[in-house]
Amino acid sequence: MFPLTVAPGVRLADFRLSFGDNWGHYPTSDMDMILVDPNLNQNDDGARLNSPEAATVVNPTPGTWQVIIDGFDIPAGSDTFALRVTLDGKLVK
Repeated sequence: MFPLTVAPGVRLADFRLSFGDNWGHYPTSDMDMILVDPNLNQNDDGARLNSPEAATVVNPTPGTWQVIIDGFDIPAGSDTFALRVTLDGKLVK
């Protein structure tokens, strides 16, 4: 889990999860990205069979979000991943 603070006034939050053993690799991993807003509402847009996984939230609720990375199926036993988040087009560290 990765906490992320969203300030009031943010209009667009983009989340992107990429991982090493993607569709260009065999066996392929399945990693999911689940977002939980400050009101504990869950967003599963990043929990599909996509590679990379992506979710966009318009007018995200201000406060602390949780980004959950779920290694749903990792045939190799481990995998690398990168999480990229932008708020109004600005990369979050």
